[in-house]
Amino acid sequence: MKLLKIGLLLLGLIIIYLFAVREKAPSAITPSPSPAPIVVIPTIGLAPTSQRLIINWNSLTFGTPEKLPFFTITAPLIDSQSISVIAATLGFSDNDLKPSLKTTSRFYVKNNLSLFASTVQNQVLFNAITPLPTKQGFASPAVLQQKAETYLRQFFTGQSFFPAGTDYFFGSSADYYPQKVTPNKANLVRLSYRQELNGYPLLTTSAKNAIVSFTFDSNQILRSLEISGGFNTTEAGSQLALLDFNALKIQGPRLAVLLSLETTVDNKSLIDNQLSVTLDLDSLELIYFAKPDDRQIIPVFLLSGILKGSFPDTPATYLVPAARP
Repeated sequence: MKLLKIGLLLLGLIIIYLFAVREKAPSAITPSPSPAPIVVIPTIGLAPTSQRLIINWNSLTFGTPEKLPFFTITAPLIDSQSISVIAATLGFSDNDLKPSLKTTSRFYVKNNLSLFASTVQNQVLFNAITPLPTKQGFASPAVLQQKAETYLRQFFTGQSFFPAGTDYFFGSSADYYPQKVTPNKANLVRLSYRQELNGYPLLTTSAKNAIVSFTFDSNQILRSLEISGGFNTTEAGSQLALLDFNALKIQGPRLAVLLSLETTVDNKSLIDNQLSVTLDLDSLELIYFAKPDDRQIIPVFLLSGILKGSFPDTPATYLVPAARP
């Protein structure tokens, strides 16, 4: 009997304790706040110039939006299907395909014509190696523009391309470095085309920084074709805060990446040996940029002008990443 009373007493104490614990327990569990997501700012993927760059802004003013998204290429312009179409359109067959250990690239050779294409590099290069015509001048550049745009429709059904410039050159032989000239003295013309994102042009490291560039000779024969870094489909990423104009003027010379020079081989060596160069700015644009082998497309500033120093004045373009560090 005594043991029974002690047992009932202990049971009562346990019940009282359990009720006390329940009363103290919170009615609901409050979740811990989640940490803010880390936004990784895409980079341009190119090294800033090692030379000291001085920029003469020439009283230019420029208004930029506060933010723009970056994009990711979900389907590149150059894939297995587009390579086959381009090769067939330019007159190549499977018999012209050279053996390769890589399944991501193809190399065609037919007489004096060659075509290289890579899905990894998102790039196509076509060349015709024959003596250049001595005939100078282009009586009807509109005919060549029509030919180029017909090629684009055949290569990439449903895609939109926009003219990105026309340049005229003269070359005396197939291996001669062509010199930029006026239309009436030229035997080569380059027609460039771009794609657009968000209303801004998308440029690459290709010729004239366009997506597609055709070069015809004065006999209206296609001499070369370069396709580089374009897209079939893209996906928008997060919004990036952009440099305003005042921040660009401060950070631009330090972050600038040389994109292209319109010069001869000899003059380029002179420019490379300079410790300091000056860019006399002609134009400033906000654009999108992608390396041919990169799937990220980011906003950048395109600076175009005349490069000056202890060398002949040289047209040049630089890129400056537009996203705030």
